[in-house]
Amino acid sequence: MNSTTTYFTMSQVTKLSQHIAQLRLTAHSWRNRTPAINIPIKKISGIPVRCVINISGNGSSHLVIYHNDVFHIYGEQGDPEQVVLYDYLSDNDEKMATHIIGTFPQLKFDKYISRFVIDTDQSSEVELFGCLSCTTIEMDFDECCVCTSNTKYKTGCGHTLCVECCGSIKRTYCEAAQNGNSTCECEGKDCGIIRCPICRQSVEHY
Repeated sequence: MNSTTTYFTMSQVTKLSQHIAQLRLTAHSWRNRTPAINIPIKKISGIPVRCVINISGNGSSHLVIYHNDVFHIYGEQGDPEQVVLYDYLSDNDEKMATHIIGTFPQLKFDKYISRFVIDTDQSSEVELFGCLSCTTIEMDFDECCVCTSNTKYKTGCGHTLCVECCGSIKRTYCEAAQNGNSTCECEGKDCGIIRCPICRQSVEHY
């Protein structure tokens, strides 16, 4: 028996689908915000996550799993954007509820695409096409500089670093902040930074 196998009852699906439907009925009172359900999951496969069901008034719902510690930043003055690790869109509340309850225990993290996938026996793109790599062909993946797993992701400084390893790197802080001073000497420029394991530059432009 697969260790990730889980059993659920239709009553659990019914309760969740009814909760989604009820929340949709109150969508008009949310004004400029989207009704959402925060799923109380802290980690999946050891990766810190934030799981949310966004509910629209047109009958659809959108499940999104974000990385809880790694962000994309576009440009020097860009706003941080959370890295999406998994998403699922449905126009049926019961389908959404069934997907959440039945699929979550089967999710596994694929370092190559840096997303969660449903646990299947399907071959990855690397397994299928990795044999094409040669002196005349440059593949769209390389080894993570930390775990050596194949991944498509690189830091802003050009070093290959998978999302999982990026999220596990301890953030650095300036000396004043480390000593517990209320005033930060670097004005936040060197505090809470994830640094590249190779060149020590900030990898915030991930």
